[in-house]
Amino acid sequence: MAFWSASLYDSATMLKTIALSLLVPSLLTNALLPPRAYAQGKPYIPVGTAKTRKTVLAFADIRVAGSPAPSDLARTVRDTFVSDLNFMDLFSFLDRKAFVENSEAGIRPDTFKFTDWSSVGAEFVIKTQLTREPGRIELE
Repeated sequence: MAFWSASLYDSATMLKTIALSLLVPSLLTNALLPPRAYAQGKPYIPVGTAKTRKTVLAFADIRVAGSPAPSDLARTVRDTFVSDLNFMDLFSFLDRKAFVENSEAGIRPDTFKFTDWSSVGAEFVIKTQLTREPGRIELE
């Protein structure tokens, strides 16, 4: 099941859409704010007193499918996503060299072992697949 698809009519719009659809961190940011950040029903963050720890993410290589395989697009999507999250300065990414997962593991939660990721320090795992079909690209 894909949560994003678009026609190949405009690659710049497509990349922006992919980047926006991957910005899950806004949800995570709300979860990381202290309860008093919502004092009296209004958002409040005391400047200079924040003590946060970066969340450790593992971003597995994007699997590619279809013909021709969209490897360059997959690399662009990953680089954009990592760059945007690094800019937020709330997340750190595990080095790919630390990954111990079997290359045949899937991208859905019931098709891989989270212990393969947590054992190397990952708190969250990002697993995706990019599929190219005639006139369409799908990111799952």
